Amino acid sequence: MRFSFPRIGLALAFFLLALPDRASAQFGLPDDTVLCGGLNHFIPSGFKSVSSSTTITLTDDQFSGVINIGFPFTFYGQTYTQCVISSNNYITFDLTTAGGFSPWAINADIPNTTNAQENSIMCPWQDINPGIGGVVEYGIAGTAPNRVFTVSFCEIPMFSCTALDFTNQILLYEGSNRIETHIRDKPLCQTWNNGVAIHGLQNATGTVANVVPGRNFSDPTWVTTNEGYAFIPNTTGPAYTIQPIPFDPSVFNPIVWRNSSGVLVHTGDSLPITLPQGSVETYTVETSICGGAVLADTITVYIPTVDAIPLEPSCQGEATGVVYIDLFDQNPYRYNIFLIDATDSIVWANGVQRNEDTARGVPPGILTLVVVDTNGCELYDTLVVGALPAITAGIMNPADTLWDSVLVVQEFINLSAGADSFYWTSNGQTSTDSNAIFTFDTCGVYPVTLVSVNEFGCSDSTALFYWVYCYVPDPPVPIPDSSFIEFPNVFTPNGDGENDYFNAVYDGFEAIESFHGQIFNRFGALMYEWSDVTDPVSGWDGTYKGKEASEGVYMLVIMAKGTDGVEHRIQKTLTLSRN
Repeated sequence: MRFSFPRIGLALAFFLLALPDRASAQFGLPDDTVLCGGLNHFIPSGFKSVSSSTTITLTDDQFSGVINIGFPFTFYGQTYTQCVISSNNYITFDLTTAGGFSPWAINADIPNTTNAQENSIMCPWQDINPGIGGVVEYGIAGTAPNRVFTVSFCEIPMFSCTALDFTNQILLYEGSNRIETHIRDKPLCQTWNNGVAIHGLQNATGTVANVVPGRNFSDPTWVTTNEGYAFIPNTTGPAYTIQPIPFDPSVFNPIVWRNSSGVLVHTGDSLPITLPQGSVETYTVETSICGGAVLADTITVYIPTVDAIPLEPSCQGEATGVVYIDLFDQNPYRYNIFLIDATDSIVWANGVQRNEDTARGVPPGILTLVVVDTNGCELYDTLVVGALPAITAGIMNPADTLWDSVLVVQEFINLSAGADSFYWTSNGQTSTDSNAIFTFDTCGVYPVTLVSVNEFGCSDSTALFYWVYCYVPDPPVPIPDSSFIEFPNVFTPNGDGENDYFNAVYDGFEAIESFHGQIFNRFGALMYEWSDVTDPVSGWDGTYKGKEASEGVYMLVIMAKGTDGVEHRIQKTLTLSRN
């Protein structure tokens, strides 16, 4: 038996371990995860990795040439495929500005048509000078239809305060038309342009703007580090919803993966791994962003394992074994557990949401443990449940004796093998002796049962019928009629109208003046008795206490007397079948 399951996709993110000087950030992702053993998995780095980038050269207060975004992008209801980058940290979709002068003086709130550049993303607009330092570059991360166009301003000196560097990114998302800004360092140059900076968007006509609260021209000056903001387009109401988000810039440098020994195992956005059941491995992913700042994270990968430990063997022919199942304790999921025998039959099953279980009532033999968790991971182990010594219950059948008085004391000889304790029952009496002695004071047939138990608690049972024959004198006046009675060996109470009752066969009795019949199961339990042999439907209908009796072999005991004085004593087996 095998089970199919899907591969597990993992969404991973990473935190900023060390940034030079003032930069620091936390990406806050899980430290570990659980994967299925023996399968191919891919762990994504979680970084927005720019596959290739283009560096552009800008002097002070200059617009770049026309730049292809790489996909259609909608801004204030208009769709664009190209933009222009300003050296003063904004981009515009007004392509007529390409190669021209980019204004630096800020003297009014947006929206306005007289001072601020229309149709632009200002993140923030402020006077900086890439002509004397830093790097401006752009590129695309991801694949269609989920690409991200990123413009990066890396350590650009503030104009007039050239010892202060500014670093941020502007991200445009394909499909959703979402805009993000990620500012690593935004210092304050209070001595130039009064330190003002505008962080927001303005439409193509300069009539609508969406500004981060507290960051328009008339607001107090401000500084920030390691922050993110999202501008989410709306279908109704304000053009954009502005939300703070974690600092999560795009990556313009290679991504490398190392194992717990520090060995380089892969380079690229995703780590392919295949580990056997029971493995535990820690991987570190690293890359760098602007100015050599290192982004890194470690993730521990657990491959679940199970262990089946037989605690108690099983009685032969029964299912009494006990198995302890040790489950993977790093996995908080629900487990479905199966024990399977050599014929691929499930002999035990359970579902648990904990890291261990105990299987009881397990048969002996070689078994396979199969565990399936919530993620569909399959875990296997093989175990052997031992078999305890065999035990057989047996009773020596006593000889039939004709008693001339109805007070019989009979010893029953125990023929059991492999047992050391016994429990006898008959005629309302019990005994725990090896051989039982029972007393009978009425003529008839009596079931005698024996349950034999060994030191491990394994048991076997058997039963026989003991006849108490009593002397009956011949009748004083013989009756010439010859009496007889006979019964079938099989009956089929299946409701088809034929042979649905067990009684004497048709024409199967003659000159019977008294009759008493009993039917017992193999354990000596009385299933049915009756005293009318003349009516077929007075016989047994194959039920016991209103429910169908099991198919199989039963014991028939008949005591009848003919008009000729002949006693008919019958003890035989009958078979109940519903086929």
